[in-house]
Amino acid sequence: MMETETKTFMTAEEAAEYLGIAKITLYTYTCKRIIPYYKSRRKIYIKLVDLDEFILGEGNRVKSLREIEKEAEDYEKNIK
Repeated sequence: MMETETKTFMTAEEAAEYLGIAKITLYTYTCKRIIPYYKSRRKIYIKLVDLDEFILGEGNRVKSLREIEKEAEDYEKNIK
């Protein structure tokens, strides 16, 4: 396991390992501007905080059954 607490930036290899995805998938995410990155010559570097924001992003969160039921109840109350 790599030491991430002291690193601000990660290489593409480290970032892919951190996310548990293939390096080509990481390159796809950067190419599509899903994950921000920095480029120096031919290498890319990604901030650890950007990776954490990607993981914790609202679009990635799956709601619990309890949250869905609450939203359904609230929706029904607002319709009536």
